[in-house]
Amino acid sequence: MLDKTGVNYVILESTALQTAIDLVNALNSLKNTYSIRLAVLEKHDVLDSTEINIQTLADLQMLFPSVTRENDNAKSDRFAAAMSKQMAVHPIGL
Repeated sequence: MLDKTGVNYVILESTALQTAIDLVNALNSLKNTYSIRLAVLEKHDVLDSTEINIQTLADLQMLFPSVTRENDNAKSDRFAAAMSKQMAVHPIGL
């Protein structure tokens, strides 16, 4: 069920090309009615297929984990300190 008032995150966790194609096409057809973001937990080769348009992935604002640390700044340091103080745990990777 999709929410018309908020952002809908859809996770693609498949290495099957046809599944990825079908999902991307379905989400693309719904993006004018719903706010949809495609998320992948691992960037599989299936998304590099010429059968999946890179612009469609961009239109779905695809999210995927980065192998580099892009949050090495004062803001992330303040967040880590606040999290450590409030939750008594240090965020992994910060």
